[in-house]
Amino acid sequence: MHHNTLVQHHDTVASDPRRYFGCFMSDPAEYWYGQGFIKFLSWLRDSGRWRPRNRRIAILSGPKPYSIVIANAMAGSATKFGWELTGPPQIHPVNSDWCSVLDQVRAHDPAVLAMTHFHAGDLARFHLQFMERPLNALLYLQYGALHRVFSEITGERARGVITCTVIGLPRDELGRNFAAGYRARFGAQSTPEIGCQPYCSLHHYAIAAAVAGGVGAPGDVDINRRIAKALLEIPYRSVAGMIRYHPAWQAAVPYPDATQDPSLGLPHLFYQLRGPEEPAALIAPEPFIEKPFEQPPWIW
Repeated sequence: MHHNTLVQHHDTVASDPRRYFGCFMSDPAEYWYGQGFIKFLSWLRDSGRWRPRNRRIAILSGPKPYSIVIANAMAGSATKFGWELTGPPQIHPVNSDWCSVLDQVRAHDPAVLAMTHFHAGDLARFHLQFMERPLNALLYLQYGALHRVFSEITGERARGVITCTVIGLPRDELGRNFAAGYRARFGAQSTPEIGCQPYCSLHHYAIAAAVAGGVGAPGDVDINRRIAKALLEIPYRSVAGMIRYHPAWQAAVPYPDATQDPSLGLPHLFYQLRGPEEPAALIAPEPFIEKPFEQPPWIW
C-alpha cells in the first residue's frame, strides 16, 4: 500500500493482476490532477464564482514524468470543457529563467496559467519571478505550493495562488480532530496532511486483515489474497475522506473527478493561499468547501 500518485501503478496492476493482487495505491494517480483541475476551473466559471476574461489556458511543466502526465491530462481535457490552449504544454528544466518563459506566455494573453512542476522550492523561485511582472491570469501551482517551505519563501506574495492535493485533510470534524491530535503529538510545524496518508492506509489494512482472519505468516499467499479481496470490497471512510479502491486499478477513486458521489471517492481538495500566517483556504469541491474563492490581488 503506497501513495506514489503515479498512473504507472494502474499500468503495472493491469499488466498482470494475478501477480500484483496485493499492490494498492491509496490515493488517485497524478493523471487526475490534470483532468480534475480543468473540471475545477469549469466549475468556478459556470457557478459564477469567477468570470474569466477569455477561455485561454497556458500550461508549463517541469521535466519529470509526473509533471508531464499532469500537463498532458490538462491539455487533453481542456477543449472538452470549453477552454482553448495557447499551445501544447511547454516542458522546461527547473533552473529555467522563468521571466523569459513568462514573457512568451504573456504574448498569448491567457486567463489561466498552470505550472505542473511540484518541488516546493522550485515553485517558490518560479512564483517570485512571476510576481516581478504578474500576468493578468489565474495561477495554479502543483501540489508543492501547499508545503510550508513554499509559504516561508514567498510570504505574502503567494496570496491568491491556487493549489490542490488528491489526498489531504478535509476541514470537517474528522479532519480537524486528526490535525489537532497530530500537531499535539509531533509539533506545531508538523504536517498532518502528509501524516494522514499512512495513518489511513494502516487502519484500512487492519480492518481488511480482521475480516480476512488475521495477517498470517510471512509469505502466506492465501491470507494475503483474502486481505486484498477485503480491501477491494470494503470502502473505508478515513480522516482524508472515502478510500474506495477501483477493482481494475487497485487505486483510490477520486471525487469529483471519477465519481460524482462524495461518499464513494477521495476528495480532490483545492486550496487558495491566503498569506504566510493563514491556513490555505479550502475552496472546492462541494460539500467540503470551507471558504469562498477570492480574486487574486495581481489580477486587474
